[in-house]
Order: sequence, then structure tokens, then C-alpha cells
Amino acid sequence: MKDLNINEFSNVIRVGEIVKGTKLVKSKKYILYNSTLDIVWDKNFKLKKECLSIVYIFTVDGIIKKIGKTDGNGGINAGLSFYLNAGTDDPGLNRFVINRYMRDAIKQNQKVEVYMFYLDKVKLEIPTLFGPKIKEVRINSMEMESESLHSYYIQTGKYPDWNYQEAGISHLGKLHEEYGHYKTMRGKGLK
Repeated sequence: MKDLNINEFSNVIRVGEIVKGTKLVKSKKYILYNSTLDIVWDKNFKLKKECLSIVYIFTVDGIIKKIGKTDGNGGINAGLSFYLNAGTDDPGLNRFVINRYMRDAIKQNQKVEVYMFYLDKVKLEIPTLFGPKIKEVRINSMEMESESLHSYYIQTGKYPDWNYQEAGISHLGKLHEEYGHYKTMRGKGLK
């Protein structure tokens, strides 16, 4: 089973690089890390907060590790913040673990990058109580993500390493236990 390199795809846009943050986090609750991760945005990247239908891709040294989606308000900036802040806020298990994977890669001097492709808003005739109305809307990016994951699987015989949920793989006991401990400590309000 081979991994796919992001350089094999011409339809993606490089968003930036994930790095260890330098700003110290202050909290009245327990935190695991003294700083969040940060993103160094590419100079030419202009879509940080655009509300689009987005599929994002995390890579480590060019190898695709995670394919995900976001189409919420705040664009790719908001979608990435959940991953970057995990361990200093109240993340779900998935984002907590992927934050750890990114931190581990950065500690090993590996390059963690983010890429994306997107669909602009489309004009649709929307049925309403008072009759049809033409409106620009975002299409849910679920199909874009699903098709991308399916195609990745067909090409490689597996899902990207960090798409463990799609692969039906549970976390290693250590990471699951660490997450449970983190949530317990956060609940106590102690640092």
C-alpha cells in the first residue's frame, strides 16, 4: 500500500505551513500545551475567511495524511483553528489526536502543510413559503470529501493515515487514555 504525495495533484492550492506557536496560552482551566499550533499562511493565499465549500488536506513532508472538509462560516481559517487549538481548549477526540500527530511531526523536523480545493457559492432557485427565490448558496462539501477519500482508497488500498475514523481504526490506547485524562483535568478547572 502506497501513500500519495500532494505533488501528484494540480487542482490543490497550498494554504500554508503548520508550526509550533510562540504565544503562551493563559487559561483558568487545565491545558496540555503552553502554546497552540499556528499556521504560516502562504503570501499569495487570499481565501482565509471566504465562506466556501472546502476540502482541506494535511500533509507531512508532502505525503497526504488527512483529507477533511469545512463549509462553515469563517472559511478555512475557522476550520483549521479547531485543530490548531486542541490541547488548549475543549476539543473532540479526533482533533485532539490530529493535533498530537502534527506536534510529533514538527518535533521530528518534518514539514506539516495544508492544501485545499473548493467550490464557489452557486446560484440556485430556492423554494420558499412565498415562492421561489434566486440565492447564492454554499453546497455542502460532504460529497467532495467523500469522493476524494474514495478515490484515495481506490488508488492506495487504504485511507490517509490520519483518516482513522473512515478506516474503522480506533486510537491507540495511549492516545485515548491521554484524551480522557485531559478532559478530566479540564473539568476540574485546575492547571
